Amino acid sequence: MTLAAVSIVAFMFIFGATVGSSVWPYVNYMMPSGAMLVAQVTNWLLSGLSIIAFSFVLEAQDSPVIMLWVYTGATFVFTILNWIFMIDIKGLSVVKVQ
Repeated sequence: MTLAAVSIVAFMFIFGATVGSSVWPYVNYMMPSGAMLVAQVTNWLLSGLSIIAFSFVLEAQDSPVIMLWVYTGATFVFTILNWIFMIDIKGLSVVKVQ
């Protein structure tokens, strides 16, 4: 496997196993619906900026490996922050949590 393929697989695994599968259900449960709209719009804007940045880096270099490892590292850091700051909401009602 090439380094680019390994980088993509590493990013997909870390994202799917950590932040990708836990943040949106948690945010939806913790925040009122108006704040959820702001969170979704912010997510789409930052995702768009990420795609634009990725394309600039890809033009500057011939390989996406560095940017994929940056995304993997950021996902890992955000996973640690989620692990530290997330409140356990298992078994609680929505009203009690909010």
